[in-house]
This record gives sequence, structure tokens and C-alpha cells, in this order.
Amino acid sequence: MAPLFCLPREIRDMVYRHYVAVEGGYVCDTEGFVNGTLRQADGGPIDMALIFTCKVVANEMHGLALRTNSITFSTLSGDYDLWLLARRFQYLFSELNHKRERILGDAGKYMTQDAYDKLRDMYPQFVPLLDLLRTDDVYEYLSDHGISGPFGEAPSVYRDFMRASLQVAYSCDPKAFDASLGDNTTASLSKNETRTLSFLHCSVEPWAIPSPDEMAELQFAMGDRRDMRDGSRDEDGSEWRFSAASAAIYFLRCLPDTIRTHVRRLVVNEDRESIAFPESHGLGLVPFCRENPLLRVERRVDLWGNAFHADYRFHTPRERYRARYAKTETGLDSALITYNLGAWIMEAQLLASAGMPESSYSLVLDGDPVPQLCTEIFRAVVQRDVAWQLAWTESIKQGNLAGVSWFVARGGEMGRRRISYNQPRFTGCYFYEGLPEAVWDMTTGKSIVSCNFDPGEPWSAQDVDILVQKHRQWTTQTWTERWSRHKPKWWDTEHPLPSWMGLLRKNLWGRVRGIRH
Repeated sequence: MAPLFCLPREIRDMVYRHYVAVEGGYVCDTEGFVNGTLRQADGGPIDMALIFTCKVVANEMHGLALRTNSITFSTLSGDYDLWLLARRFQYLFSELNHKRERILGDAGKYMTQDAYDKLRDMYPQFVPLLDLLRTDDVYEYLSDHGISGPFGEAPSVYRDFMRASLQVAYSCDPKAFDASLGDNTTASLSKNETRTLSFLHCSVEPWAIPSPDEMAELQFAMGDRRDMRDGSRDEDGSEWRFSAASAAIYFLRCLPDTIRTHVRRLVVNEDRESIAFPESHGLGLVPFCRENPLLRVERRVDLWGNAFHADYRFHTPRERYRARYAKTETGLDSALITYNLGAWIMEAQLLASAGMPESSYSLVLDGDPVPQLCTEIFRAVVQRDVAWQLAWTESIKQGNLAGVSWFVARGGEMGRRRISYNQPRFTGCYFYEGLPEAVWDMTTGKSIVSCNFDPGEPWSAQDVDILVQKHRQWTTQTWTERWSRHKPKWWDTEHPLPSWMGLLRKNLWGRVRGIRH
């Protein structure tokens, strides 16, 4: 090593960087995650032999490989143990949130004025809902009108609101609240104070790849549910995956502090559907970006392999595929596009308020390998939908839709629930508060969200005003019905993509993919 040390340190550093630099950086796929190893983008092992030659080189090269190379993560699938863990976690975590929403109606009757004031200050956007919770006919209203969240907010904000409301209500009268949970058959919780506290304060985050202790906490919070057998992949038929963000967060947590702060760039490739509200998983990266201001995270969501797929009417990919296979129209449904993409956009917009440093995080909507088709979809569907939301909101402000409640205005009443497969129902044209502005910022390059295709031009204020004035006599039902008349209503894929049903079939487990039902 003597000749190397004859060189100035600046030259040695250049040699070191050339040695560790890998085209495409490092990757962590499912195999690498299971084995606990990274590899080069070309599939080869990472060569770090030079660092082991002597202590001086080891000290001078400390952390250099992580500072030089990006690390790309993808969704985790294919491994049976991960599949089983993801399936259990998805079931328990979704049930936890469903049950919180079902018993939310109980929260108001235990709230003191101080508790109400506290929640009002924490979540001013939900004041109308808080007021409803304190009325005597809250359950009748909820049942009759089919109210459900997120009432125009990023879904993670609504989930936080539910948890906080139940926690505050419990603190006002623990014994009475605990008793009501035991009597509430929809909650399926025993009269056990410890379990109630676990249900209300469960600390497992949606981006977790849960440890045995975290799974035990979640199972205890849900009353040790035994109604989901492990089963086999053939019985279940669906692929259950952890998000790429979950894999990245797990990786960062496992690194010692002295190593983690050397990481400079993560590419988080959400190439397939995954579990547990993946659009919100960027929140789990906030602590690492705050710890390391030099860290840059580029999160990419594949529209054709992931974001376009979600359908709130079905619980599992196999259930969705069966329903779609039975229908004549088998393309991408225009009615779902803006709602699905809106969740990703709004959750990304939320990160700044959650403490994400400026320039640390970006989200790319990936339209490859048919970016031109994505441009057509954005022009015909997304830009139209957000313009209709603006017109809907302005019509309410002008009094054209007299007597419209906050719940109707925000798409919660008779909202996105499963009326039937053939007729998805929306209240008016409302998606998320601030979504039109977020799409405008994205279109004009002023957002942390971007596209690798042309998203089209937003409608002008004049176009929106024409829509308002032209339809002054419309009822809420007319707005809903006319909004649903997208042109086209269904989108077929283009080469080199498989058919839309072929894309959905990728969310079924291998053998089941060949079963045509």
C-alpha cells in the first residue's frame, strides 16, 4: 500500500471514490432483504476488499460507499414468510382502523368541554364532525347517511384524528368508555382496561415490517383475533407485499447511527401494490431526513403497476379481480383514477407539516412504459376532475346548492362506499381539500410531486366559472351523475403493457394467476 500513501490525500480520495462507485448504485430487493444484504445494480456482490487492507484505508474510506452510491428499494414479495406476515399485518391493521371508525360515534358522549376544545385546536378541519359526535342522534345520523372519512383530508390525518378523539374521550371517563366498548358488538373488545388502552394507543405504524413484539401488541389490541387462519397462498390467492418505503425504513433503522448518517440517496420504487396505506409511508422517513440533512429520498410510484390499481369497493386483490373478470368492461375505470392518485399527492404534500426538511423528499408519478397514455389520462380525467371539484365548491359558496351539509360538501355523506360494483357513488365531485391547487403546483413544477410525463394543462379560472354558471340549477344528484360521465369511461392499455386484467393478475399469487375467475 506504500505507493498509494505516497499520493496526496485528495488524490487518494479520488481513487477511493472510483473504487466504490457502482453504475446504478446498490439495490435491495426481496432476496437481499431476506438475506440482509445489498448488491450492485447489475446483480453482482459489492466489492469492499480495499477497505480491509489496512486501518488507514479503512478510516479514510469510512462511509464512502454509502455517500457515493444510491440505494434502490422495491416492494417486497415472493418470500412465503414475508407474504404471511404481510397478510396478517394488513388484516389486523385495517381492522384496527375500521373499528376505531365504527366506535367513533361513542367518543362525543364522554367528551368534556375541555376535551372538545383540545381536539378542536388540534384538528380544526374536523370541527363539524366533532360537533356531530356530541349530538344525541349521532349514531342515527351516521347510519342513515352512510358517513365515512377522510372528509377531504389526507387519509393519515383522519386516522390520527380518530385515534386522538378516542384517546381524549377515554381520558374523560375511562370506566364508562371501557364499558361501552365491551357492550359495543361492532367493536369486539372485552371489558378489559388494559386491552382498551392497547386498542386506543397501539403504537404500531403502518410502514412497519412488524417484529414479533409489534405483532403481539397489535393482536392483543384487537382481542387476539383468531378468525383469520394462516392458510395457504392457493386458498388466499392474493399477493400481499410490504412497500418499498417499509423496506427502506427497516434498513435505516438497522444501521448504527455512525453508519446511517453517511447514506446520501435512496430511490424508493413502489413498483407493485402493497399493504397498510402505502401512500402515507413517507411519514416514516421524516425522522431519518431530519437526522441527516444530506439525505435525499426519491420515491417513485408506478402508475400501471401500483397506483392505478386501488379500488375501495374490494378488500383483496383476488376479490377485485374476480369482480372485474365477470364484467364486460375490463379496462381502467376513470372513476377511480383521481381518487387513487389524490391520496398519493396529498400524503406527499403533508410531509412538510410533519417535519420533512425542504428538498429532502420527492415523489415521482411514473407513467412508463407508456407516458403518452398517462398524459391522455391526466388531461381527460385528472385535470377535468379537479376542475369539477373547484366548480362544485364554488357552487356551494354561491348558494346554488342550498342546504348542502359539510359532510356532503366534503364527499363524506353517501360517499365512497360500495353501493354496487356497477355504480360507484360519490357525493358531487369532491376528492381532497387542496387537491386542485396541489395538481396545479405539480403541473407547474412547484411541488415535491412530479411526473415523468406531461400532465396536461389545468383548466382556467374562466373554464371553471363557465361550469359553475352553466349548471346553477343542478342538484347534488345531478352533479354526481354528470361527473361520472368521463370520456372515455374505461381505458385500455397499450403495448408493451399487458392488458389491464393482465396487470391486475400480477397481484394474484403465481398459481392463481392462471385461474380465470
